[in-house]
Amino acid sequence: MNPIGIMQGRLSPPIGGRIQSFPVDTWREEFYLAREAGLDCIEWIYEADTEAANPLRTDEGVTQVHRLSEDSGVAVWSVCADYYMAERLVTPDGMPRDAAVEHLIWLVGRAGLLGVRYIVLPFVDESSLRFPQEVEALLAVLKSVMPAAEQVGVELHLETDLKPADLVAVLEQLSHPLVRANYDIGNSAALGHSPMEELTLLGPWLGSIHVKDRVLGDGTVPLGAGSADFPTCFRLIRAAGFRGSFILQAAREEGLSEVELAERNRRFVEHHLAVIASGSYPTWTKRELSMEIVEPTHIPSEWLEEFEAAARRPLDMRLRYAFIHTYKPVLDDAPYRAFDTLEDYRRWCQENLPDWLGYGRV
Repeated sequence: MNPIGIMQGRLSPPIGGRIQSFPVDTWREEFYLAREAGLDCIEWIYEADTEAANPLRTDEGVTQVHRLSEDSGVAVWSVCADYYMAERLVTPDGMPRDAAVEHLIWLVGRAGLLGVRYIVLPFVDESSLRFPQEVEALLAVLKSVMPAAEQVGVELHLETDLKPADLVAVLEQLSHPLVRANYDIGNSAALGHSPMEELTLLGPWLGSIHVKDRVLGDGTVPLGAGSADFPTCFRLIRAAGFRGSFILQAAREEGLSEVELAERNRRFVEHHLAVIASGSYPTWTKRELSMEIVEPTHIPSEWLEEFEAAARRPLDMRLRYAFIHTYKPVLDDAPYRAFDTLEDYRRWCQENLPDWLGYGRV
């Protein structure tokens, strides 16, 4: 099964009302929270307003990230470069911004030092590519960055709100194995794009997946509550031969801790992948498949998937979850008791414990 990870900051309380940001004070703790939620990796955030606090900037910081990753068993395979939403790589009139381009070349080198596989470059919202000249400028930017990417083997994944055919045209013009597409399930649903059309076109270029749900023309909602057609998306992603990570980027929910929500969303993705892998879900509606857990009609396949998901968790976590304490009335109401003989013990059990505990004589 594909690795499942989470966007950095989603395991910490939101900062300043923002749904996504680099968790300045809690980025270390998030490694262990991700492990607790059964996740494989964290997608690192690099943004402009917290750049000074980001450990990716320094060799000492990179060493610390390596140490935490190794200790927790949670990898960092990707960077979401939100920095370039504020510091745009291209101007509206179609000119590369030299300072931002030089910064991206530097960031590619830092990512290589960390051992990152790819950087997601977001061209959505305020950094959206609205005019043809901006797309042309992006092509020039990527060509100038490719030597640095080739040197360290880091891929660049484009997250855009372009129409599918227009994004494919960009990818075909570059035609470079290190430039691929990031597919955000929720963003595409909000834009009204057809997953059948989009994923059929982008299939050969798929590099990474962001898992969220959004309402058509509106904001982020819990997984399964919006316009995203998850069964179709997961089926086509699998058909494309995608072997990368699914990164959770879902809405926050009242009444659930960040870890509880992450674990539930992980199970959501695992369930869909298991159903698609089984090759059989004809009687289930989209809404039924969007529920957290649906009882399968072919138990062995899903049991195997659940076992494999559990087996990926660290040993100490599996041991912690393997033993469940159940309160035993009367018996657990004192720290200890002492008896002179076994007969005294048996008599005490017979006289004081409920029959259903099984300590009475037969």
